Amino acid sequence: MVSIIVLTYNQLELTKQCFRTIKTNTDLDYEVIVVDNCSTDGTRDYITANLKGIFPQSKYLLNDTNKGFAAGVNQGISLASGEYICFLNNDTEVTENWLTHMIYALNTYKDAMIVGPVSTGTFPPQYVDDIGKVSDSIKEVNILYGFCIVFSRTLILKIGMLDERYKIGNFEDHDFHERAIRIGGKLIVDCNTYIYHHCHKSWKSKLQLDYTTIVNQKQFENKWGFQKKIEQEIGTYQYYSCKNSLIVILSNSVQKNCKYIKQLESNMEFEEVVFVDRYEQQEVQECIENITGLERKIHVKVPDSYIEHEDMLKQIGLNNMFGEDYQMIVV
Repeated sequence: MVSIIVLTYNQLELTKQCFRTIKTNTDLDYEVIVVDNCSTDGTRDYITANLKGIFPQSKYLLNDTNKGFAAGVNQGISLASGEYICFLNNDTEVTENWLTHMIYALNTYKDAMIVGPVSTGTFPPQYVDDIGKVSDSIKEVNILYGFCIVFSRTLILKIGMLDERYKIGNFEDHDFHERAIRIGGKLIVDCNTYIYHHCHKSWKSKLQLDYTTIVNQKQFENKWGFQKKIEQEIGTYQYYSCKNSLIVILSNSVQKNCKYIKQLESNMEFEEVVFVDRYEQQEVQECIENITGLERKIHVKVPDSYIEHEDMLKQIGLNNMFGEDYQMIVV
């Protein structure tokens, strides 16, 4: 099964169109998970009244506030039960056999971890100027755009979910993809899959889009140590580095976690701390965000329902650290 996660924020007519094309053009077993970020245009009523009728295998979550792209998609991941996960914008229209093609590409290209389609509504290296430019090729790239990506569920147990430091939207997709690259994964474009994308329709204004892009690009640079660009070379960037890291595996107890985080801040000996957290502990997230005096802090979230044993969390911590040496604490 494939879990298709669709985040909605207004744009009801585009959402209906997206749903119609999923229904018509998807020939695999799938579920649709819709997370609404406090739409005000009738989207919420439409979802509650119609989603189950359109997609018998479906779930939805209605947020009381706009949590942004990363947090909203993470909520969708926490509900996903499929072997594969797809992020799909609500301003897209999928074409015939889209999922079949992308999953085939993912499974046949050596070391591929994330696959995206081509579109006229995106940027290079996924951009094509005409739908007739699709081909039967697969190409390896160093950047993908998150309007539509597909990956295995097991990737979450290697790198965690989206990083919620990227507020509203932009660069959370590049961050997610970069983590896959760092553990030896490859990003690929399936040139046989074309998807229509009505770009940036959920943004209030170009000013908001531009401002968020600048802020989140800076967040990315501070975290990774380089500026993400489209280049011919793949994996040639100079990453952030440090000598000593601390990996903290947080518990299911909010009180216990927050107490440890506050004690840690008063006795900081590490250049970076990687927190690995079972999802949906808002108080813990706020404690981590309030830590000062750290060059680098990473908060990796994983749904508790995905975790089979503690070693999974430890490996996720190792896959997200930059230090030459590390210590690990289980709270």
